[in-house]
Formats: sequence, structure tokens, C-alpha cells
Amino acid sequence: MLYGTRRDCERKVVERGGRVGKTVTKRTNFLVIGPIASSAWLESTHGRKILRAVELRSEGLPLRIVSEEAWIHAIESG
Repeated sequence: MLYGTRRDCERKVVERGGRVGKTVTKRTNFLVIGPIASSAWLESTHGRKILRAVELRSEGLPLRIVSEEAWIHAIESG
């Protein structure tokens, strides 16, 4: 993430009453994705998280995939 370390980002979520998980599950409400990518994104842990989130959304789960930019805007304005 460009915003900061994983720990910094997780702290911002927890400070606002959210919970952080290591994997995407049926209990996931939001998946924040950063702008940094590589040609091997699908083989990375991050790529599998994105695919799992898309799969759960296609099953009807109201999971939102948001850009890091939108996440930063939300935490700084609220």
C-alpha cells in the first residue's frame, strides 16, 4: 500500500471500529486493493484474494472491492 505499512493501514481500520482479516471470507465486507501490481499478480497472495472476492460477489455476497485511493479518501474525510 502506498498509504503506509500494513500495520499502519490495519490500525486505521481498527480505530474506526472495523476488523481486519488475513483472508477473504464470507464475513468480508471490503477488500482494499493498492495500485502497485506486477505481471505475476495472479500468482501472488493478493491476486488470490482479489479472485476470491470476485467469486464471493458473484455468489451474491455484498462485498465491495475498493481502490486504495478511495479508502484513503474515506478515512481522511470521516
